Amino acid sequence: PLAGFEAETGFDEALADPGPPPDEAAAFADELRMLLESLDAQERQFVELKLEGHFQDTIAERLGCSERTVRRIQETLRERWEK
Repeated sequence: PLAGFEAETGFDEALADPGPPPDEAAAFADELRMLLESLDAQERQFVELKLEGHFQDTIAERLGCSERTVRRIQETLRERWEK
């Protein structure tokens, strides 16, 4: 039963994938840190909530703003980070 569970969930594949090399992981972490440091408090909280998997309605509630404001923040960040 356990072997079937592992095959169904992709457990074997997850163990076989070591992830990115340490230098790439460090570069990504540095870039993410710089991006987060460039944000104001509301934008940073938005990103944290989004990374935690929250939806717009929950993010709006937590930020104390409307869903329209959340969409605006998301679009502003997308435009800024695509440059």
